[in-house]
Amino acid sequence: MRLLQPTDFGGYAAHPRDFAEAVMAVAQRCGSTGWVCGVGGVHPWEMALMDRRRQNEVWGENPDTWIASPYAAQGVATPTDGGYLLTGRWSSEEITTGEFAAERAGRTDTVYKLPFWAMFPLGVTAAVVGTAEGALAAHLAYQRERVTAMGTEIKDDPYVLYAISEVAAEIAASRTQLLDGRQPPLRPGRRRSADRFRRPFAGAA
Repeated sequence: MRLLQPTDFGGYAAHPRDFAEAVMAVAQRCGSTGWVCGVGGVHPWEMALMDRRRQNEVWGENPDTWIASPYAAQGVATPTDGGYLLTGRWSSEEITTGEFAAERAGRTDTVYKLPFWAMFPLGVTAAVVGTAEGALAAHLAYQRERVTAMGTEIKDDPYVLYAISEVAAEIAASRTQLLDGRQPPLRPGRRRSADRFRRPFAGAA
């Protein structure tokens, strides 16, 4: 929960990829827990952009405080000198007017300069991808020793292999879209964690 939390409040201000990888690793083992890690874990990034007084109200006494939020906002942000003027109607039906500082609460870490649309969906998307990876791994483990009524081992059945390969490719592509397109090349000798899903029954005798 502290990966995207600012360092001055006990967090790590981590790279978004590290956050997504952590969420996916948890979601591979438990989708529900991964979802909580993704949704709850991305909110410290949002809070880091708020007024420092608000951050102190949330984390000042307990940096382990978790945050969540609903979204039904309808508003317009108009550029002004030194920031934006926000007007709109929120789910509480109250009219809200105020200014957001353009300098994002004075934070200089690169992670807090990334656009909202790129960062905030990251937690949910990583949780979904990780859950899919975990489901595929569980399916492969279940099928690996099974035999069809005709005596063919499942791991040798071309129809099953085709279906599993299609799913594995979709999941691997989703991970690639989320992560690999935004990172430098791997160092020699290393491989991406998604590689183990690209050969469904690798190592099965």
